[in-house]
Amino acid sequence: MSETLIPLFSSLVMVSDIQLNETEEKIILDFTDKCNFIKTREEENSSSISDDYYVLDDPQLILIRNKIAMEVNKYIDHLQYEGQFDFSSSWITKTKPGEQSHYHTHSNTIFSGIFYIKTKDDCGSVALTDFTKTRWGIKKKEANVYNSSTWEITPLKNRIIIFPSNVPHKINTNRTKHTRFSLPFNVIPLGNIGAGEQRININAR
Repeated sequence: MSETLIPLFSSLVMVSDIQLNETEEKIILDFTDKCNFIKTREEENSSSISDDYYVLDDPQLILIRNKIAMEVNKYIDHLQYEGQFDFSSSWITKTKPGEQSHYHTHSNTIFSGIFYIKTKDDCGSVALTDFTKTRWGIKKKEANVYNSSTWEITPLKNRIIIFPSNVPHKINTNRTKHTRFSLPFNVIPLGNIGAGEQRININAR
């Protein structure tokens, strides 16, 4: 009898690429150029985010929003969840040469994602980490999703990554001479959630 491997209680991460035409690419780049940015932390080498936390609600980005929403729906289909979901927040992140972000999670949301607008090789991969795993210094024949506590994903232009919001993640250092731009977002379920005394109702904004 052959073995059965069960990736029990795993955290599903989806990586996909979105096709934007020239007009859509110009729209998102022009929008990014007009954003005002604020530092995420006091450290000089920390990345910055836009002071608008709902950029996907802007009518200018409706075409990009719809394409990102299609990928979110695919992710939800993989999880076999029912019901409605919507973006709860979205913003632009700017990471200059030498900058990075700290490890963090996203609160009051179920799924998070990153859409990459402008990238270069070695501009700062995203690192997703499980700090709950036992730290043994055992050598690995090959790193895989079963034996790794940290997994890095390379950002590419028009690439999208979606993952559970409670997974700790960070932007690694941008080692290029170019500024990296991305559009992170959060997703929440809508309508009646749960049953009985644990039931809540979440309405769209």
